[in-house]
Amino acid sequence: VFLTVSLLMITVVELGLNGKLLMKRYHYDNVNLFIDYERNTQSLIDNIKQYDNSYYRISQTSSRSTYAKGLPAQYNESAAFNYSSISSYTSCPDNSQMSFLDRIGYRTEFERIKVVHSSIIGADSLLGVKYVLSKYPIRGLEEIGKAAFSYDEKKVYVNRFALPMAFVFAKNKLQDSCLVSLNPFEYQNVLYGQLIGKPVKLYIPVSFTKKQQGNSIIYTLSAPSNEHVMYGNIPWNQQMEGEISTEKTRVTSYSAWLSPSVFYIPVSENEKEIQLNLKTKKGLHIKEEQFYALDLKALDDVSKRIRTGKIENIDIKNGDIKCKVNASENEMLYLSVPYHKGWSITRNGKTIKPVLFGKCLMLIPLENGNNVIDMYYSVPYFKEGCIISVFCLILIIISETVRRTSRFF
Repeated sequence: VFLTVSLLMITVVELGLNGKLLMKRYHYDNVNLFIDYERNTQSLIDNIKQYDNSYYRISQTSSRSTYAKGLPAQYNESAAFNYSSISSYTSCPDNSQMSFLDRIGYRTEFERIKVVHSSIIGADSLLGVKYVLSKYPIRGLEEIGKAAFSYDEKKVYVNRFALPMAFVFAKNKLQDSCLVSLNPFEYQNVLYGQLIGKPVKLYIPVSFTKKQQGNSIIYTLSAPSNEHVMYGNIPWNQQMEGEISTEKTRVTSYSAWLSPSVFYIPVSENEKEIQLNLKTKKGLHIKEEQFYALDLKALDDVSKRIRTGKIENIDIKNGDIKCKVNASENEMLYLSVPYHKGWSITRNGKTIKPVLFGKCLMLIPLENGNNVIDMYYSVPYFKEGCIISVFCLILIIISETVRRTSRFF
């Protein structure tokens, strides 16, 4: 009895201490703040859907809470609030999607997390991100100036350059070329060039000088004369635990857990020279510095040209896409949908294989005349898994029956 009571007391104490430690780490100070955030953010998303019932993606520059260095640490709000996004978290991600986002500027962390808490307008436009929820204004994006599209300093901004989720474009020689990712800005230039059939320079290198002082570097950037958005990317060999700031504001933690690679540089309209300061705690381990300006006029021209091929007659549902396209045999259908072996695709009743755009998104070769495209997604090996599960269940039943009826058990 004494041993039983002692074990019971030890178990109760252990569970209590464990619960206390867990509550200390994961507790929420004010549950009402959590409830308000959930309700108001859901209201923002619902208002966007009522405002625009077309197909698009939504992105955010912040989430409900942040990591210790002020970086967002939640990536499943799209699932929580039911909207299409380019950010998510799963323990078993699709490597092609992770790699593609990494190449266009959204860094992959620990081969599991897509670090998406800023807006790279060129990349977002390519992926159909039409609305961005942000607590700070982003040059090139237009605020919806209505009370229904604002909550707790977070406002809804429209990306007028966003490409349609599906459009037709002319197949060209660039389509078959081997893509080499020089850096995220040049890579995006190559991708847009493929879509319009000729080289483009949406992102233009920015001239800069730098001055190093210990574990700090001051960059002086020269702003282009045309309408632009400025970005930086400073790839590192090992984490530096740094911070980037301008003369006016802190930009972001950098080269740290959950920090971005490409970062947005806030620039006033009339600023001709920008000073950027990188300070680190663990030394400077820089591969190279990349500073680029996105030419908004050039992006507008390219996006307008691409949008002329927008597909209107398309139905996109979870795991099911149907559309009708009238085209010529030298045209292709661009779908802002990542490829996976679970997709089955038919064109006019015949099964076909898609061409991969950026080794990730799907391009459907079209025939001359009417094209009826039917796409259906099924979980790979689902049927095989069901058969194995049923077989194992039968074995368990047989084993249990034998055990109960046999005198030797």
